[in-house]
Amino acid sequence: MRNPVLTLAAVVVVVVEVAVLAAVPVVGSQSSVVVVAVLLLVLLPAVAMVVADAIRSITNFSGTIAMRRTSS
Repeated sequence: MRNPVLTLAAVVVVVVEVAVLAAVPVVGSQSSVVVVAVLLLVLLPAVAMVVADAIRSITNFSGTIAMRRTSS
């Protein structure tokens, strides 16, 4: 299981990257839209993995708390 702080940091990094990529077409030319689209397609699996990992770590964490409550 990954550290929740690292997972949160990864989410923040991905959000910042997407925000920067979304701002590029406004500043740049039409060709940058294609670059942004490709980069977003590359980032989507990474975003999905980060979200799935975050959900898994949250459910594992709450499961651990429930186990401790029942055992004591």
